[in-house]
Amino acid sequence: MIITEIVKPRTPASIPQGVATRKMYGTEKQIIEKIWGMNRPRSLKNIQVDFKLLWDHYSPLYNVSRKMPEVQFGSGTKYHGRYLSYTIARERGQPWLIELAPGQRNFYVLIHELAHALGPVQHGVKFAEVYHDLLSHETFKDIMSSPLGQKFLTFLKSEHPEFVKKAYRSRY
Repeated sequence: MIITEIVKPRTPASIPQGVATRKMYGTEKQIIEKIWGMNRPRSLKNIQVDFKLLWDHYSPLYNVSRKMPEVQFGSGTKYHGRYLSYTIARERGQPWLIELAPGQRNFYVLIHELAHALGPVQHGVKFAEVYHDLLSHETFKDIMSSPLGQKFLTFLKSEHPEFVKKAYRSRY
């Protein structure tokens, strides 16, 4: 079973991934949570429709041949005292699961989890590249052209990869 690092046990090898995760989450909280339209709560039906459109567009581009993940509302998984959304692989042949926790049932968390579902499980350089590619899609053109949107895209394109590489002489 492949899971995101928020539900992995802590080992010396996972410590860099934990730091990269906290950096990613912290920057999302400082920047992207403030972008109206990305952070407003959405219904499960709206999220599932949007997810299908994005999955159908991006899964061939990333050569992802598995079934489209199921997206559902749930309690999430506990990480540093709060519940977070997550993406988890299931048994072979079963679709992955994206569970959106309360307070995180919005578009930017869905995009974050979609980036995981397209391949990069850890919050390293490859994840930042996929996340940047998703947010650069024409769907988000108006939202991401704002100063806050541009600041977050810059973070994904250069600041986060440099942080990961410098801090860990990256193997990500």
